[in-house]
Amino acid sequence: MREKTTKKQRELLSYIETFIKQNDFSPSYREIMKAMGYKSVSTVANHIDNLIERGYIKKGKSGIRMLEIVSVSSELDKHKKWLKRILASKCKHLQSVNTSEAKQDLAAIERVSKLLSLE
Repeated sequence: MREKTTKKQRELLSYIETFIKQNDFSPSYREIMKAMGYKSVSTVANHIDNLIERGYIKKGKSGIRMLEIVSVSSELDKHKKWLKRILASKCKHLQSVNTSEAKQDLAAIERVSKLLSLE
């Protein structure tokens, strides 16, 4: 899961999200600097880099005005895909073993998959 944010990071995230909703593109670092009252663009870059590391935003390929807010649902989807791959691999292995214990494990994996809507 993602690390918690500081108050300043939450304010920055809120500003970026609002700016994107109003303009259909992200703010420049200089716009962020002015809006947030920072003294330098490097301060903005540090805050942005921290938010990227924590998984709250990502940069597009060109980098300029390409900040995107990472939604929790997209992060969960990524983890679900990973879990599906792991469980599919485990199921394949258990089916080849064909013991009563393996059958119990397969049944447990099926129940968990249904509970987590992984099917």
